[in-house]
Amino acid sequence: MNSTANVEDPNFSGKPVKKERKATDGGLFSPLFADASVGRKELRGVKSVARDGDKATASVMLFDHGSERAYPVDLALIRREAGNWQVTDVTNAAALISAIRKEAENR
Repeated sequence: MNSTANVEDPNFSGKPVKKERKATDGGLFSPLFADASVGRKELRGVKSVARDGDKATASVMLFDHGSERAYPVDLALIRREAGNWQVTDVTNAAALISAIRKEAENR
């Protein structure tokens, strides 16, 4: 029996197997904070909202009940057919991730 994978084998996908992370009941930002804080996250303190037809931007604060810190979050939203708004992007995601990584490293 050969223990090495043969790329010519039709059963070889050529893609590494990734361990899938399961969503938890901790909410949208839980995976981002996984190494920094397990506390509940809450969007609060809407600072600004700008609407342009069915698109909008909003600046809010994300409060972490675990560390008792607040992080600025800039959101892009679209209005759905039912009239409700859906977040489509966290436009300052890179800065948010960087801040949370630094917090996790300093723990």
